[in-house]
Amino acid sequence: MDNQLYTVDENTVASAPGDLTVSRTRWVLRYPVWPVSLALLFVATYVLTKVHWSGYVVVFIAAMANFFYWKRIEEHFRAGDANPGLIIGVNPLRIAVRTDLSKGVGHYPVIKIFREPPSSRFGDDLNVIGKRVATVSLYADDEEDAPYWSDFHPMTIEPIAKSAKDVERLMASFTDGQWRALDEGLARLTVKSLGLHRLRTDEADWNPGPLRRPRSRP
Repeated sequence: MDNQLYTVDENTVASAPGDLTVSRTRWVLRYPVWPVSLALLFVATYVLTKVHWSGYVVVFIAAMANFFYWKRIEEHFRAGDANPGLIIGVNPLRIAVRTDLSKGVGHYPVIKIFREPPSSRFGDDLNVIGKRVATVSLYADDEEDAPYWSDFHPMTIEPIAKSAKDVERLMASFTDGQWRALDEGLARLTVKSLGLHRLRTDEADWNPGPLRRPRSRP
């Protein structure tokens, strides 16, 4: 496997890398819009080469778009940070994940609540409230001078993992303390809305004030 990272910052290392291989078939069936659109774009631009030589330039651009799209997916789950998650709602599917956004100094606990598509055709049953799941996240750094990351973007691995053993490995890597911290964090939330929730525990270093939303999502 090529260990070079093309879409993820090599200067930062996840505390618990997912080291997971994604099944492209499962990914396309679960998230079809972008991969199908990029594949059709490549085919359409290839047809242009039959009309004029300049079509090869467009084919190259389409090929690079496909390359970097799949590299981003691959590197998200290979180099991203593994965290335990809990299904807290179905129809639509809602998942809660806890992490510490600290860049190394301080303690900045948060819970992210996000949506995902429902269970796929591969036998994974995510439509069970209270089910524990494994997730892998990339972190956003919209406030470079802050001692914490501005946001993180978890995704569940069960529906898209190439190997069930990878799912079992990550689930086994989570400690009882991590699951307990997730449960306790959720209990602190009066409203379990979508988005990022700061946990103002006794150990947390958050300053008083509202949560600053990141400017964009990578």
